Amino acid sequence: MEKKVLKEVKHLCSILTKEYFKGFVKAIWVFGSSIKKKSANDIDILLLIDDTVKNYQEKAARLLHVANIIAKHTPLNLHFQKPVQLSLLWSLVIKGEPWIITAIKNSIAIYDPYNYVILLKKLIKNKGDISRDIKSERLVSRAEDSLTDNRGLMMGFIEELFFACLESAQIYLLLKNKTVYKPRRTIKELKKLEINTDDFFEILNLNEKANKGSLSEFNGEDLDYYLKQTNRFISKLRKLSLEEVNKDNIQKNNKA
Repeated sequence: MEKKVLKEVKHLCSILTKEYFKGFVKAIWVFGSSIKKKSANDIDILLLIDDTVKNYQEKAARLLHVANIIAKHTPLNLHFQKPVQLSLLWSLVIKGEPWIITAIKNSIAIYDPYNYVILLKKLIKNKGDISRDIKSERLVSRAEDSLTDNRGLMMGFIEELFFACLESAQIYLLLKNKTVYKPRRTIKELKKLEINTDDFFEILNLNEKANKGSLSEFNGEDLDYYLKQTNRFISKLRKLSLEEVNKDNIQKNNKA
């Protein structure tokens, strides 16, 4: 795709990231055959939207309306595909949905302030597929919202919190070109990188006790405590992962 065409597409789509849609649209990218062609007849565009916001249906409907107006009033042949919901993004990648994998691998991000496209492209390139949902913020939110006195549910939450920590750590290590599957080996590799793993280690031990049936008591206060630990650990690993992606981009730009 010619630079002037890409620049025009960015300009046209910028209205979808401002004012009413600010914070609702998380990423916009171009994908498909138009990327490789100098002369792009059809330009496919995907938008990533936050489906957890207030008045989601209203915002989504207005977004599609504005996108259609943009497409109709430009000489460029723009095709806005059905937006991808943020809560479904990871599950689509996990399941290996061909269309989303292709749309991410062969894409040019024109708006990606949260680095969703950049991070996913790097992960897919390094490992090809992601094994589980690591959108930990939403996992933690689901656990908080569903908190009950039911012991069975709480045991399930322990496992979810454990996997949220494990997989956020595995993805960071993947960005460091280290593929690790076993939990304790994962902790060991993080320590080599001088990363504090106390929170993760405590949740790992908690999960092992739950699996062995040796956890005598677990109540709402306990879950609140471990939720905070999970949030703290995941936030740290997410920040480190984004720093790693940015570092890689800087190195590429310097070489270019």
